[in-house]
This record gives sequence, C-alpha cells and structure tokens, in this order.
Amino acid sequence: MPYISVIITAYNRKQFLLDAIKSALNQTLNRTEYEILVAKNFKDDNIDNYLYKNGMKNITIFKSINNGYIAEAVKQSSGEIISFLNDDDLFLPSKLENVQRIFNKYENLGYLKNATYGFLNDKLPTQIPEKRNYQDIYIRHEEKKKVFNYIMKLQPDGNSSSINIRKEILTNNIDFLYKVDTALDSLYFYLALISKFDMHISSKILTLRRHHQYNLSVIQDQSIDNWISHRIKFLNSYINSLSIIRNEIVYEQPYLEYLDQIISLNRIYLAILPNSNVKLKIRDYLHWYKVYRRNPKGILASLLTLAPNFLKRLYIERSYRKIINSNKNSIYF
Repeated sequence: MPYISVIITAYNRKQFLLDAIKSALNQTLNRTEYEILVAKNFKDDNIDNYLYKNGMKNITIFKSINNGYIAEAVKQSSGEIISFLNDDDLFLPSKLENVQRIFNKYENLGYLKNATYGFLNDKLPTQIPEKRNYQDIYIRHEEKKKVFNYIMKLQPDGNSSSINIRKEILTNNIDFLYKVDTALDSLYFYLALISKFDMHISSKILTLRRHHQYNLSVIQDQSIDNWISHRIKFLNSYINSLSIIRNEIVYEQPYLEYLDQIISLNRIYLAILPNSNVKLKIRDYLHWYKVYRRNPKGILASLLTLAPNFLKRLYIERSYRKIINSNKNSIYF
C-alpha cells in the first residue's frame, strides 16, 4: 500500500503535463512508497499511453468545471497523504522523500506546505536555493487561532503543487471539492485549518513553479484584451469560491475577518478592470483602505473603480507594460 498519493491535475492544458509527470516519477523515494494519479478533463493518446506504460492511474472526466475529476482522484487514491501537482509545475527529486519524513516525524500532522521556486516558461534554473528566508513553523491544532495572522504572511494557502495534506481531511469534506472551483489551494488550507490536525509550513524548496503565458501569474506574450478577459473571469470565479469557503466552512474569527478582507480586495481589483460590472460595497473600500492606508498610490488606485472605462483602460495598459518589462528582466523568483 503506497504511503503517498500524488495527484497531478490538468484542466484544458496539456503542453506541460508530461514534464510534471516525469518530475513525479524521478523521485528519490522508492516507487513502492507512492502512487501517481493523473486527473484531467481531456484525452491525449501520447499522454494516456505514457501513463499506462508507467503504471499510473488515468482519471479523465469531461466536465465544464475543473474540480469534479479531482474529487474522483481523491476517492480512487490509496495513500494516507496526498501531494498535489499542477500540470505546469515540477517536483524536485527529493520532494516526496521529504514529505514522507516530515509526516512520519509528526504523528498528528495534517497539512504540510513546502516552499517553491519560480521560473518562466521553459527556462529551468541551474541553481536552486535550498530554502526560503523564513523560519519553519509548526502549528499545533490548539495554537491555530493565535498564530493565524502571522502565518498568513507566509502564504500557506497558495499553489497546490506545494500542498501536502492528509487524505482524511479531504474525504471528510469531499462535497466541497465539487462546490469550490478556482480557489482549490485555499480550500485545502482552510479544511486543514478547521480540522483536528496540526499544520507545518516549511522553508525548504521542494517545488518549481512555472510562470507562463497561459496562467494568470504572467501576462507576457498575451494581448491586453485577452488578459483582461481572462482576468475578469478568474476573479469572478475566485471571489465566488472564497465566498463558499467563508460562508460554509469557516465560522470563527480571526479566519472570517481575513477572508472578508481578501474577498473585498479582489472585488476592488475586479472593479478596476474595464467592463467588469462589479457592484462594490462600502465595506470593500474599508478593507482596501485598511491595507493601503500608508500607500497613497494604493488609495488612488481604488478611486479608479469610480472612473469611466477609458481611464481604467489607460491605467491597465500602463500596468500591463510594466509587468511585461519586469518579467523580461526577472526569470527566477
């Protein structure tokens, strides 16, 4: 019986998937200790044959949303621990060996978030730091509320490819994998947060995170109209997913206050985009002001929500060019 189940997810995207799969195969952990399940919403003869030849489970479900096949993969997994890997990211060779070691060390550990190192497109880094510049933190269940605001500064709820979670947490809440769409990494984190299990945020870099023209982290090589359209669609879905987490999963402070703030900030981001058609509330501006009260440019940016679309467009075009130039000058991060 494998100890770890690696669930590799791909939704409407296949160009990087084999790289992700091969990184999961190329592990220092013995292959008998883990299994690989690939959950996707498309068929591809080349990829499907590769999965078959290498003894991996191929879960293909055609749906209009990007989470039903992940729930099915969780149901079909055999390991005690699930390590997620997005189709465009990569595991470092020692990833699963470290995951097994840490979960074996801490009996009540339910959630492990390892650090990541980013790269653009196919420009793999030749040198990768061993760790990020923050201290590891182990959070016992009874301490979660006390340290919550501190740990959120370390972004423990981002990038599924660096999330490792006890399967029991997901199977006990499987219905939410069908309800929450975009913010699945946040879903995993908050389910672990309210569980009886401990949590660990590690500074050790075990995942490479790819930034490219097909995701929302990088806008290089996309037309601005295409980027705006995708960004509006993403933010609407992200806000809806966070609202489900806030209203149906998390019931206590300080978690509620933090989620309210993140939802409001993203509503403002959405309203700054031309033709986004979001109706803001007073509390959205109050949350924005609380975050940006010492940042005059941030305060001015919020006023764009009241501007006509042509002014919003000018602002977005300027920001767009800055990000493109930044991406060209910075490959690894």
